Order: sequence, then structure tokens, then C-alpha cells
Amino acid sequence: MIHYLGKHPDTLASIQIKLPDFLIIGAAKSRTTTLHHLLGQYESVFMSNPKEIEFFSKDVNYAHGTEWYGSHFADAGDQQLCGESTTQYTFWPQYPDTFSRMRRVIPHAKLIYIMRNPIDRAYSHYAQLVKNGQCQQTQLRVTQTFEDVIRNDPEVMAASRYTQQLERVLQYSPSSQCLLLLLDDLERQPVKVIERIEQFLDIADSPRISGQQDNHANAGATHNEWFLRSRITAPFRFFTPIRYVGNRFSHKWRDRAYRMLKTTPYARYIKARYIPAPMRPETRNRLIEEFRGQGEQLGEMMGVDLSHWNR
Repeated sequence: MIHYLGKHPDTLASIQIKLPDFLIIGAAKSRTTTLHHLLGQYESVFMSNPKEIEFFSKDVNYAHGTEWYGSHFADAGDQQLCGESTTQYTFWPQYPDTFSRMRRVIPHAKLIYIMRNPIDRAYSHYAQLVKNGQCQQTQLRVTQTFEDVIRNDPEVMAASRYTQQLERVLQYSPSSQCLLLLLDDLERQPVKVIERIEQFLDIADSPRISGQQDNHANAGATHNEWFLRSRITAPFRFFTPIRYVGNRFSHKWRDRAYRMLKTTPYARYIKARYIPAPMRPETRNRLIEEFRGQGEQLGEMMGVDLSHWNR
């Protein structure tokens, strides 16, 4: 466990604060939540709650000071490794001071960076932005396409520029402190990936598997289906006679009625308004060319073939 030993600016008394031994730094929409929950299954590991503290990226959080940051690990045992997972840490240049701050506060912390096909990651990021807006305002319709967002929101594309992010990371941390992973490997060979993480972090015990590490795998698709159903059935919920009758049917019959409603022109109209449109083929082709050099460079760095990203 990393400790910060210093003087409190008000009292000048010596203080000792628990700080993280490792960070999952990204990439956003690459199962970082899965890894966060998985590592939380080990007796020897303490993972922060909330998952994303955003201490090193956001100025307002960094201004709270190291003692505030350490308060998120105050419940960790003396022998436990401490970790947190903030994908915003690899949104450079939107958050330019992230890794210089890490170097000052936790210079020996290990970093885990998991990546996926950069085009799929960017689209998933866009879908998450839509979902977040809809969860905050349940009537919110989709007003921007994926193409609009990657043109207007620099964060979405920056988070997929892995080599650019890694260049920034390696300015402040040696490569021996960085573990690079691929989502493809986590999905195909999860045991091997977990073993690599255990070796990297020197974890000796076994996880207490609860199944919760997969809770977020299909969150986007689940949200789309929930939101589509809520919009299609909304008029019926507000029409008292239909609501009265509908509440007396079983879930099985209500599901059947919903499946019938999904085939109507009204349902197609609702879907067009509230569900993110797929990426245009010409957009994917353009992004394949844009990211081709990155895939080759990253593949050479990791000793893997990433040519399947060019599809």
C-alpha cells in the first residue's frame, strides 16, 4: 500500500494517508468496470467506491488535496492493495495535467490500460452519452448522430487515440509500471488475462467470484430496449382505462403485446427519435484509415497482430 506522509497545510502535523497502489486508467467503454469489480473480489485488494474518483484529471477534485483523495481508501486493510479506475485519465489533451500530478502524488503506482477496437470504442462512447442524457431527462430524444459527435466532441475521438495517450503516460511512468491489455483477449481468454493482472500486481490469493463483474457488459443494449419500451408504451400508461386493463394481465401477456407493438410504424417512429442510429459505413471506412497506423504501432509495441481492427 502506498502512503503519503506529509504535513497538513492547516496544522502542520504529520499525517499518513493511504493512496492507491494501482490505477485502471482506461480506455473508456473497454470493460474497465468489469475489471474494477473483478479485482474487488480479492481479499487482498481494496477497490474504491465510487469507481471513478477523477482526482488527477479534474481540477476541482485535485484542489481538494491528497487527504481528500486518500479518504476513499480509508477503509482498506493494512495489507490490502488499493486501486481505483478512472477512464478520464486517458482523455488527453482534454485533461493535460493528469500524469504529471500522478507523478507527484503516487510515482510508484502501477497502471492498467485496457483497449478495444478504437472505432467500436468511439461509437460505444457516443451511445453512452445518449444513454446518460436520457437517464437524466426521460423525454430526451437523439438529436446528434455519431458523425455529429465525433466532429464536435473532441473527447470521444481522443479516448480512442491509444498511442497518443500512451505517449503521455510514458513521459511520466516507466513501461515496467504499465500493463497493456486488450478487450479481445479478456473476452476470448479471460483466465489468462486475469493471471497477467495477478502477476503484474503481485496478487497471491484467488478471487471470490460473484458474477457481478459481467453486470455492465451489455448495459448499452439493455438501456436501448428499456428506453424503447418505455417510449412505445407511454401513451397507454397515461390512458386510465387501458392502464387499468393492462395491469391485470400477466407479464407474459404484456411482453407479447409489446412485441406486437414493436412491429408497428409508431414503434419505428419512436426508435428513430430515441435510439442512436448506427454508424454510417463510409464513416467506418474513414476511421479505419485514420486508425490504421495506430493499430500497427500498438501491435508492434505489444507483440500482437491487430489487423482485425481494420475491418
